[in-house]
Amino acid sequence: MQKKCLFLLVILFKLGLGVAGDLSDFESQYKWTHDLKLPSGVEVRWIDSDPEYITFEMKGLGKGYIAIGFSPNGGMAGADMFVGWVDSNGKGHLLDMHGTHNGQPILDSSQDLELLGAKQDNNGTRIVFRRKWATCDEKHDFLIGDDTMRLVWATSETDPVENVDGFLPSYHGHDALKRGTKSIFMKVRPQHRKFPDEEVDNSPNQFHVDLGVSNVVVSKAETYYHCRIVKFPKLQSKHHIIGYRPIIAPESVAHLHHISIYKCHIPEILKISEEDVFEKYVGQHGGDCYTDQSPREWTEYCFEFRIAVGVGDEGQMLPDHLGDVIGDTDAPSYYRVEAHYENPEGKALIDSSAIRIFYTSKLREYEVAYLWTGHRRTPFLTIPPHQEEYTTYSFCGAECTQKGFPKDGIKLISILLHAHVTGKRITLRHIRNGKELPPIAQDNHVDFNYQHYRVLKEERLVLPGDELISECTYHTEKNDTFVFGGLSTRREMCELFIIFYPKSTLIDCRSQPEFYNYFEAIGVENVTGGILNQLHLPFNSNLLPVEMQDNALADDSMVLENGRADEIKHDWFRDVKITSPKNLEGRDVQEYMMGLNWNNKEFVKSVEQKRKSGGHYMHCNARGGKKIRTSV
Repeated sequence: MQKKCLFLLVILFKLGLGVAGDLSDFESQYKWTHDLKLPSGVEVRWIDSDPEYITFEMKGLGKGYIAIGFSPNGGMAGADMFVGWVDSNGKGHLLDMHGTHNGQPILDSSQDLELLGAKQDNNGTRIVFRRKWATCDEKHDFLIGDDTMRLVWATSETDPVENVDGFLPSYHGHDALKRGTKSIFMKVRPQHRKFPDEEVDNSPNQFHVDLGVSNVVVSKAETYYHCRIVKFPKLQSKHHIIGYRPIIAPESVAHLHHISIYKCHIPEILKISEEDVFEKYVGQHGGDCYTDQSPREWTEYCFEFRIAVGVGDEGQMLPDHLGDVIGDTDAPSYYRVEAHYENPEGKALIDSSAIRIFYTSKLREYEVAYLWTGHRRTPFLTIPPHQEEYTTYSFCGAECTQKGFPKDGIKLISILLHAHVTGKRITLRHIRNGKELPPIAQDNHVDFNYQHYRVLKEERLVLPGDELISECTYHTEKNDTFVFGGLSTRREMCELFIIFYPKSTLIDCRSQPEFYNYFEAIGVENVTGGILNQLHLPFNSNLLPVEMQDNALADDSMVLENGRADEIKHDWFRDVKITSPKNLEGRDVQEYMMGLNWNNKEFVKSVEQKRKSGGHYMHCNARGGKKIRTSV
């Protein structure tokens, strides 16, 4: 195998330093599967259909070199670079290089690029080439896979200079329009179909509506969540939602982390309608989602997740056989729109972003639904400081799926993996009858600034009784204190949003470590005070009145998801006191945890595993605010 690699590298080295092919012939043979447009007229296209090779085309408006590559963090250090140009004699060149610092890249000793064609004319420069998905150069070449990749790019007005060491590209300069970085999926198929509002001949059966916020004055704040109640237009018959895309002003892009839409349901036990509760808010400006002054019905009754558009998300259209039902009842449909802003520098910003929803009167074969899984938004999602890697585990248990999925199961079609700034890796594992199946989705390079649904290569069947395990790995080497679960970007999340069909009873399947398991993992037997008094922990739904046991709102941990305007400044466990063992009595939990030796890898791994293997509270919710009762 090694000889084969070495022989191939010699061939590609010769090809890489001066071969030009017939681009017209190449264009007729292949169809691009991805098309990425960058500033200054730079465009990168690639083909992912060959299992062995990935084929690239990079184009620029200038007549100097074009360079693209992949970087571990968006910088030059450690980057894998591809530099191409056409010289004054019309000859194409291509170099396989790598970066060691913010300076000129270095030629790889192993040239793993094959130049297929090069052309330069009045329209600019075009370079077509290919390389293996995984080369023999493990030291300098990136393995291109399903993870989020940081693509770096640069252009120059001049060609690389030739000297005794070969060709060296000149510095592209400080012009931000001549260089940059962008997080992308290389293998995950993007949205290629045109959206209905982009079609010249739009179907008369297709419509759209914008659901969003209006004239939100975004004040100086590290994290601000703005909520607004909206109503879907009245429909005379059942329709299907078939896709969506973001409508975001350019000046808002840097400050708007995501927009989410949640459907509102009033529990039947309350014997009032959604219209009675929410109609009075329609047309109003809205306000902060999570303060004591916010109407509690916004978050208590509007929590059925429907759509989210994150940073870098271009939207998506559902496959032709799938649609999301709307207008199936005479009652109006109300939604909570939640916009998450970050404006720590206090830039003047008034935002009216929205999600454009496309729907049709021509019904599809199947109706989709949305499953929210992962870890509950509570401080029981706890990541210690100074960790190169620390993994949390949460479960959508077999009992939940047994009771919540149809007998023939559900088929997953796409998934959004979500964490905040310390997130490093997310994996969704799939267990059936005690045997682990291949992961449903995995990203080893999570990027907080690129939150995008990934369409699964093949639909994944999940049966009743299957178990889903969400693993989130975090990187906190530079943190001097704990990172707890919460809403702000300084807090963390481990959440996965899944689109599937056919519809099921189960829509929310998350967990958190059981009360005693959480504390016993760090040598604490019992605690009291603070948030625990509000939550009645350890929680036991069987102790509630019978009429409340099937009501999802009876889950007291919902308290932690509401009314938390001070969460950035407040560490919840400062108010929780240890009551046993005796030698720790009276100490606050936060102080005690900070005093533990989190630099001891064996101790950290022990805590991680105890919280994984110990009990977890299951949070299984059905449509309409109903709880799916489980034994834990």
